[in-house]
Amino acid sequence: HYRVLLKYYAQLNYIEGRFPISKDAIRIDFAWADAFATDIFVKLPVLLWEKVAVLWNMGAIQNNIGVILDHSREDGAKAAASHFSMAAGIFTYIKELINDFKDERTRDISPQLLTLMVEVALANAQHCVYEGARAKGMKDAMLSRIALATSNAYQQCFEYARLTHAREDWIRLLEVTANTFHASAQYWQSKVDHDNAVKTRKDWGIECGRLAYADSLINKAIHGHRCISEYPSKSRTLRLEELRRNITAAKLEAENNNRSIYFCIEPTPNQLAPIVPLALAKAKSFSVTGEMEGIDDYFADFVPRVVSNAITEFQDRVNSIVESTKEAAQTASDTMRATLASLGLPASLQASNSASGLPASVWTSIAAVQHKGGGGALETGLKRNQDKNRSLCEQLDRAAGELSSDASEELKRRQKYGVKWQRNTDTAQVSTLRGDIDNYRSLLQQAADTDNLVRSKLLQHQDDIAQLGCTRQQLDSYMPKLEDINNVSREERAELEQLVVQTSTILENRDSAIAQLDATASKIDVKTPLLRDSSRKMSAGSFFEIDDKEAVFEATLKPLNDLAASINEGVETQGPLLERVTAANEAFTQKQQANPILVKRSSILTGLQQGVSSFEEIEGMLDQGRKWYIQFEDRVKELCARVQDYRRMRDLEARDHEAAIQRAAVVPAPAPPPAYGRPPASAPPPSYHSAGAHRGPFLPSATAKAVVLPGPGTTRSAPPTYARAMPVQPIVRATAVKAQPIVAAQRVAAPAPAPQSGGAWACKICTFKNEKKDALACEMCNSIRE
Repeated sequence: HYRVLLKYYAQLNYIEGRFPISKDAIRIDFAWADAFATDIFVKLPVLLWEKVAVLWNMGAIQNNIGVILDHSREDGAKAAASHFSMAAGIFTYIKELINDFKDERTRDISPQLLTLMVEVALANAQHCVYEGARAKGMKDAMLSRIALATSNAYQQCFEYARLTHAREDWIRLLEVTANTFHASAQYWQSKVDHDNAVKTRKDWGIECGRLAYADSLINKAIHGHRCISEYPSKSRTLRLEELRRNITAAKLEAENNNRSIYFCIEPTPNQLAPIVPLALAKAKSFSVTGEMEGIDDYFADFVPRVVSNAITEFQDRVNSIVESTKEAAQTASDTMRATLASLGLPASLQASNSASGLPASVWTSIAAVQHKGGGGALETGLKRNQDKNRSLCEQLDRAAGELSSDASEELKRRQKYGVKWQRNTDTAQVSTLRGDIDNYRSLLQQAADTDNLVRSKLLQHQDDIAQLGCTRQQLDSYMPKLEDINNVSREERAELEQLVVQTSTILENRDSAIAQLDATASKIDVKTPLLRDSSRKMSAGSFFEIDDKEAVFEATLKPLNDLAASINEGVETQGPLLERVTAANEAFTQKQQANPILVKRSSILTGLQQGVSSFEEIEGMLDQGRKWYIQFEDRVKELCARVQDYRRMRDLEARDHEAAIQRAAVVPAPAPPPAYGRPPASAPPPSYHSAGAHRGPFLPSATAKAVVLPGPGTTRSAPPTYARAMPVQPIVRATAVKAQPIVAAQRVAAPAPAPQSGGAWACKICTFKNEKKDALACEMCNSIRE
């Protein structure tokens, strides 16, 4: 049941911010009974009230799961303690949630009683710690400290409960449990005192004092248990009696030994050394986000229009940041690559790195291109983008056709019905839809122009890219052998190599940063804060407004802006580096121009490098276009859905209007004049049960009082069950789980008289054409026929 409630609670969080549930908008009355007085309930059209009540039940279920587990085993006690800690965390979360709750509530949602529930759950968890320690075989001193901490926890619960409206028997049970654990603590400590007396051979009376104190506590617990009338428990009675027998037997033995052999003073309870309690139970923090992880949002497609518009505006800003940053970075990278290519770098360096054959670094780049599919992959990617462009254009054309079709049908109806056709067209909405369609068409035309630019670039560099399809052996055979490279200056070469490495690092880091920018932009989520955070509210007109929209945008965009700033900073610092590269390359080139073989090798490697660079550039443009089409496709679908919704709404309005016109055209036949007969000589008094009087059932009033019904798995007043515990009082269970909510009953309409004649008829509510001429209700919406 906990998982079911958790899923329901998740959906409550998902619909919050999507539907204006209030007394002035969508009114849904949530009715919940007081957990400690089930005859008292509060019914509110407030979603927070429903969430609080569901959370209460989740906390109660966690507590009761802990109750039914086997505490006599170490693993069972540990698992139960975990459930109790979770219950404490849930009730703590409810306390935080109701800080701003201003409406009426049941008393069990008061801060005082919620504090009690937290303390009860923690006391139960401490109880399980004690049971686990016993099962593990811990020492008597440790058991004494843990038992006293458990007693203190239940005693604190008892003090809280006395100030609340919790049932009297429930409060007494807390006191009985506190005294029982206190007796257990003194019993275990008496064993420690006995061991100390054996070692020191003195202070034998301390054990007697401990056991006398324990005996008074257990007798008080048993007396209190006998006063509990609502929760009779034979097993609890047996455990209390067993603990008293153990204490009594140990007390008699200790007193006989002391009074016949040792004659030590027996201290009073006030004179006994205090036991230091050891509290180990803590509440687990309840994380809504963590608990809801993995639960589907059934209302993901339901977003208020104002939020949808804000999301579109936000996405435009994201696209603007990403596109401007990528454009500046791409321009800087192209400038750097063009500068290096114009200098013959790094081909001129690679040409002098090997005496013969293709340098390994060059072949690694070529092999990567071949692995990606070479020029054929570019052709396939370009065709995919162009096909997507045509498909989106067709969708926009169909949407525009729907609007045109609606206008044409509207004109035909006006011509058919004349002045009787009084329906107006929402010109503002139609204008907005047509404007969006034209805007999207313009964007698709720009994308098509970009695709054509990619096509031109692909044709321009197809020869350079085509040569990358050669094998390693073929490329090695094209490279002339270099006999002597000693004439190349090593100092100029080392400096140039270092600068080229720096440029390569900048390009790689920039490409990685751009990829990270795309990933951040695709994962960024503004819908959640717009729907759930303080940025949303309900206006007086029952529509959503967004407060501090700019603040939400700024906070959500911060990671993206920081990354874009880092990329732009790198763009601004590349100018001085290129100047140093140009100067170093000039010094290096002067040293190598005397070797014609080196010049030829450099020319071949420059061509191969140009092919790799062209492939990577075109591949990046195609990938960028693919991502853009994916994002833009969602916007086109949303626009087409708006057009379809508008068209369906217009069709329903038209059918209703036509049905009204047709009904108005039917003139009922005049009723015949009444015929009055001669009255009898002595007319009887009128009878209220005569033929014309109402004899049917009396119809209910407009609203019927809601009856709170217990839901599946809930209890209203049944006594809780308790875990087995030896030798102390068992865990106190949370009381009745709250009942499921109901919606107030609606007034039942009077049944319509059966029609005597006629054929198929159209429903006034949903305009569905019903074929059964004698039907009393519509087959589609089940509304009463009028």
